[in-house]
Amino acid sequence: MNVVALLIISGVAYWLFFRGNKTTVGQSTIPQLPGPAGIVQTMGLMRAMVNGVYADPLIRRQAVRAADHCNRGNGQCAAIAIGEWVRLKVKYVSDPLNHEHLTSPAVIAKAVEEGKRVYGDCDDMSMYVAALTKSIGLAPTFEVVGRDKTFHHVYTSVNGIPIDPTVPPGRKPFDAKKHFSLKV
Repeated sequence: MNVVALLIISGVAYWLFFRGNKTTVGQSTIPQLPGPAGIVQTMGLMRAMVNGVYADPLIRRQAVRAADHCNRGNGQCAAIAIGEWVRLKVKYVSDPLNHEHLTSPAVIAKAVEEGKRVYGDCDDMSMYVAALTKSIGLAPTFEVVGRDKTFHHVYTSVNGIPIDPTVPPGRKPFDAKKHFSLKV
């Protein structure tokens, strides 16, 4: 059993007896592990959600549409264009205090396609960016960053290029003191 699975299993058992933060994935709410284990847990859920939907034809169509002006093989242009697409399509809204909502990129893509107003926080936007970039053959990585002793933010990088729809293209969100990466 790998370390991540062990952390998740032990943390879930712990949180069944004590109330802590909650994570909502789709219609399900699960206990969120405390501290760094909770970050690992959330990142694992995010990666699983992206890997479950990146081949969806709707996600691929949106990625192609977003990067249509880029020359073939120009992954940097495509990644930046996708980041701008997400910035224009998803309005940033924080999750409720002590509750982590994770919205599937497929749900976001469907709402975007239907012309609905879409809201999400940094993890929702990062998953949508990751699914879009992965659908056209790029290799996204989640970058979790923070200051002091806690993590505050997640964004996606593609070939070392930060793609964060909450800041201008090509810029990192802030001067991070802590950093954790996870390949999608």
